[in-house]
Amino acid sequence: MRIRAAVESLPDYNAGRTPALIAAEGGPAAAVKLSGNESPYPPLPGVIEAVARASELNRYPTPYADALRAAIGERLAVDADVIAPAGGSLQLCRSVVEATCDPGDEVIAPMPAFSAYRMAAELAGARFVGVPVLGPSAAEGPGLDVDAMAAAVGPRTRVVFLCSPHNPTSTGLAATGFVQLMAAVPRETLVVLDEAYAEFATDADTVRGMDMVASHPNLVVLRTFSKAYGLAGARIGYAVSGPVVAAALRRVTSPFSVSMPAEAAALAALHPQALPELRRRRAEVIAERTRLTGELRRRGVDVADSAANFLWISSRHGPRWARDLERHGVITRPYPDLGLRVTVGRPSENDAFLRAFSDIAGDVKNDDQEWR
Repeated sequence: MRIRAAVESLPDYNAGRTPALIAAEGGPAAAVKLSGNESPYPPLPGVIEAVARASELNRYPTPYADALRAAIGERLAVDADVIAPAGGSLQLCRSVVEATCDPGDEVIAPMPAFSAYRMAAELAGARFVGVPVLGPSAAEGPGLDVDAMAAAVGPRTRVVFLCSPHNPTSTGLAATGFVQLMAAVPRETLVVLDEAYAEFATDADTVRGMDMVASHPNLVVLRTFSKAYGLAGARIGYAVSGPVVAAALRRVTSPFSVSMPAEAAALAALHPQALPELRRRRAEVIAERTRLTGELRRRGVDVADSAANFLWISSRHGPRWARDLERHGVITRPYPDLGLRVTVGRPSENDAFLRAFSDIAGDVKNDDQEWR
């Protein structure tokens, strides 16, 4: 059977290791998972009940989640026609490239970054151009190299992916840097601002994509219910753009990609009755993020100033630390030769990480860490 060469060469998606896998390998029976950047909390109030009521599973949902688009439009004060929903932002990354790229066109993204950007480009036959992020600075930590991103844009560049807060380095993109990059990108080139972690950004200087869409017709903002809203298992996200781009994204995204239960879950999560609990959980994550950062820095670890629900430790020791942490029952996400990503969990989970990290690393000297 013939399989396309682009598919044959595509690596499997690496979703990270799980507690069940660790236990099956003879490790701790109940490991703490701090590798997926998921919410550590159960669904928001009203979500489970709403999913249970979405019981007419013998019927198709609306092709493009009309009720959810209306609710998101009301929340954001935009028309529903500028919203394109899908089964998670990963699917939307592919839709963006499929809507804009012919074979041989270019897709640019910072590296390291969410692997879906590269996957989307290669599946469409586009050339992927990775631009290394900046190394850590005392003020900002590792972040987007705006000048290098702008310089990489060429005549066949069709899509530029950005991520703020950036995964995996956790830092937010300053609005000034974003404006500078948008000015350097031709208007016919689509810029995708992935804001999967935007709810956790607290710095007023961080770019807010929703404030920019109306004035930038070539901008697409991606949002997800997987992180702050705690619906990673439901698989639902959406794009906001100009109406022409939004219509194109809906055309190339599979109709019915948002299931009836997923739409019901997202609608319940957006309901005003869920808002106080959403704010409480967000505040706890931010407080724990601050506590973890302080504790690690006290141990000599150079941690970036995070704007997300995870921390980034830039160190060549990341893979070794990840292996040793697993033996202590804590799962994190290593990036070979670059560092270690640690999701902010509940206080007890974060305490387990700190104890395990102290056991395996002790006091870390900054000169043992490096950015490559």
